[in-house]
Amino acid sequence: MSDKTIDVRGDRVVKTFTSRQKFIKENDIYKKLKGTGLSPELLDSWDGRLEHAYVQGTPADDLILSLADKPGKLASFFEEMSSWYKTYRGKTNLNLGRPVLEKFIKTETGLIYINFAHCRPGYMEEDLARLAAEMLMMPQPYSKFGLQCAKLFLCIAGNYLDINRGHLYSFIKSETESFCRVRGLSFDPVKTESFATYAVTTGIVIAKSERALEDLTAFSALMPQKIISAKLPVRPFPGFEELFCRAEDPSSAAGISEALSMAPGGWALILDASVDPEETLKAANALLEADKGNSDVFVITAGGSSCPVLLKVESCAPLFKAEAGSEKSIRKLFDKLKVKLVRL
Repeated sequence: MSDKTIDVRGDRVVKTFTSRQKFIKENDIYKKLKGTGLSPELLDSWDGRLEHAYVQGTPADDLILSLADKPGKLASFFEEMSSWYKTYRGKTNLNLGRPVLEKFIKTETGLIYINFAHCRPGYMEEDLARLAAEMLMMPQPYSKFGLQCAKLFLCIAGNYLDINRGHLYSFIKSETESFCRVRGLSFDPVKTESFATYAVTTGIVIAKSERALEDLTAFSALMPQKIISAKLPVRPFPGFEELFCRAEDPSSAAGISEALSMAPGGWALILDASVDPEETLKAANALLEADKGNSDVFVITAGGSSCPVLLKVESCAPLFKAEAGSEKSIRKLFDKLKVKLVRL
């Protein structure tokens, strides 16, 4: 049984609560958000009855689908969503609790959320994961657009919010499974694992030559953060954060250590720009999809190259830092870590 009834009466929405506790909670949130433009204007509230202005505009799910071929405008909208959420958390210190895209309404003046019934204390990563899970299913489960959309959203959100990567990784898996169950959609644990790992992974591209740098476009859609580890003159590469390694060999323990120091936790995917891009992307995706368990390192069984390789930053960064002055190969250092071999 619902804890309230909702009636639309002209230019206002009337909510009548059967639970006084829930009335007080939602009324308190509207008061905290008064004057921010984040919520509908509260018109009146008394004795279990709350009235707010009716909001006209475009629901976020419809807007996102309409911007499928306009990545620039989609990115701008995700910036607006991220800014909205940052301000909301600052005012309430609460989770939205099971947020739904259709409840975000884009109006002529800004962005408004219209359902605060499930707000509660919690990790912001849970809300972000739930929204990303819904995007992942647009317009159908695990579509190419849905995957790109969810990746872009989390990448931009990370620029606005101090995200805990461990929490985000766990919540993406649990919230995607929950969303699929609620909506009656097919849950794919392998594709979900790949996306969850992606969201907490820093891409480190080793490039030793100008020619290799020309091929970096092959990696542009793979990671939310990219680091070029290369001892080369400064050149602009859109979407890449440029790190020019002080080590003679960027693929050495010293070079990888320097790159890992720039990764904000989670995982680091080490890529070699001199290796065939098609083979690299195939191998990289296999590493992202592998069940993580308690392993520190994931390597491909076939081939003699050290890259690509997926490293747990927390476990690997201290080891590579300690061995930065040694002549040991990367694979030799793996002997001290929990390694999982992944087949293509």
